[in-house]
Amino acid sequence: MARQSLVSYVQRLVSQGYDLKVIRTTLEKAGYSNVEIQDAFRAAGATHQHAISTRVLVILFVVLGLLVGVIFVVLTFSREPVELSATLNVLTQEVSPGKVVSVSVDVFNPSGREITSTVDVALSLSGSMVLSEAKQVSVTDRASVSFSLLVPASANFGNYDISAVVLYGSKQITKRSKVSVVAAAQKPEIVIDTVAVPREQLEMCPAGCDDLNFCTTDVCSNGQCSHSPIVPCCGNGACESGESAAICMLDCGGGVSAAGRIDQAANLATVDFSRARNTCDSIGQRNLVDRCLITIATKSKRMEVCDEIVTDDTRDSCYLDFAYDNNYVGCGKIMNQFLKNSCFALQQYSEDISSAEAAGIEINR
Repeated sequence: MARQSLVSYVQRLVSQGYDLKVIRTTLEKAGYSNVEIQDAFRAAGATHQHAISTRVLVILFVVLGLLVGVIFVVLTFSREPVELSATLNVLTQEVSPGKVVSVSVDVFNPSGREITSTVDVALSLSGSMVLSEAKQVSVTDRASVSFSLLVPASANFGNYDISAVVLYGSKQITKRSKVSVVAAAQKPEIVIDTVAVPREQLEMCPAGCDDLNFCTTDVCSNGQCSHSPIVPCCGNGACESGESAAICMLDCGGGVSAAGRIDQAANLATVDFSRARNTCDSIGQRNLVDRCLITIATKSKRMEVCDEIVTDDTRDSCYLDFAYDNNYVGCGKIMNQFLKNSCFALQQYSEDISSAEAAGIEINR
């Protein structure tokens, strides 16, 4: 029968978390026999602890890793293959050499899983490529990608092919359309009365009349610009008489309007700038794209976006908005001399205020 003092000693060590092997070794060194130790363990209710060998652990980890790999492969290949679809919208049906062809490609993803694809748009004549442009886009349900293809000034007149290739994984979608390269429209003649006309009334519009809206006809007459709407016009955000989803998916496909896309881009500007930038590009009309860019530039506080704005007045306003926020880096880039002077005046005023406050001079603003 085990001694009670030895049993109590074993129970105390076990309760303190000591390993049975350590307790056994300690008792053996103290001179206790194997029988006494075994009787004390049995009386103390101590069970043997079986250590798992390193080899067994390695085997278990290898088996677990193989199991996880098999599950991953099964889940990956058991998914139904994703089939994207796309539409090609040529927003400019006729263009003259040196002008821009506006193209929009809508990519649809019915799976709901995010798929990264590359959209490549090319302009060719008689099978010979004239120019191409590619953009990468992530598609969860639908994505619109816009392109502005500059027709070379030396391009021959004729009917050109426009192709859009959507590449994703090992698959691709190809869509084709046409655009005509024609001679530039002649400017209307200015009829001058026999009565002497002041020189300033005969001058044309030195800054040009292009409002960057391909849905208007821009004319300069007697120094005054006029912009007449072209109806119907694919890309103006309105599904007009004579248009349908088959002819103009951009206007009649039930998508988000240009104003709605600008609002979407504004909301995305501070959380996902890349998607905000792509949303602006998807609008199509250049003047509306510029409005979208100035919105996300001020929202995200990224002045470099101002550099991408094509319209001079909108780009100047973008730099001036940053000046109102005490960022004067863009003052020197402003084209309008009056606005440029105002920008530098704001900078000088800010510096004067800072100098006065540093000197302890009280300023009444």
